[in-house]
Amino acid sequence: MNYVNSIILNEETLNCQRTFRLLVNAMCNPGKIYDISFIDSIDRNGYIYLIAKTLIDNEVSFCIIGDDKDKTAKKIFELTGSVYKDITEADFVIITDSNSRGEIVKAKIGTPEYPDSGATLIYYLSPNNIQTVKLKLKGPGIKEEKIVSVEGIKKEEFILLKTINANYPLGLDSIFIYESGKILSLPRSTRILEVY
Repeated sequence: MNYVNSIILNEETLNCQRTFRLLVNAMCNPGKIYDISFIDSIDRNGYIYLIAKTLIDNEVSFCIIGDDKDKTAKKIFELTGSVYKDITEADFVIITDSNSRGEIVKAKIGTPEYPDSGATLIYYLSPNNIQTVKLKLKGPGIKEEKIVSVEGIKKEEFILLKTINANYPLGLDSIFIYESGKILSLPRSTRILEVY
């Protein structure tokens, strides 16, 4: 008799799969906003935890910059088994209050042999916070040029990111999560032409 193994996917697994597909789409379409609010955020960092469960596991490392650092780090460890490391070694850098205070310049940007070993930045944004920044973007996934607005983050963060990613393929991939569940991404291949 031939038995077929069936896998029962729970809601958490399905949510991570849906989130992963949206993150891939966001990386392929820089600056386009996607919505992961189909998941009810339990607390302030609910979407950070969803992204962490989706992207981070026990084979990579992470660090936290911002508010609730210890609480957030503990929760991500519990969810993923990932190890907390210094920003210079972390594979994922999670910025919980929209402002790295210039720390992203310390994140690993990869090597010429392994440019994909650069860190991924994950910003948690509150639109009522700080300011709105406009970006002029160019690169793969963008037809000619694109202007996007990003709310809840300081202009200086994008100026730093523009400088860090100037030597593509080295650089940092970035994911921006709004507290409403909206996300957008800027892969390291995206050139930030202007910040205003």
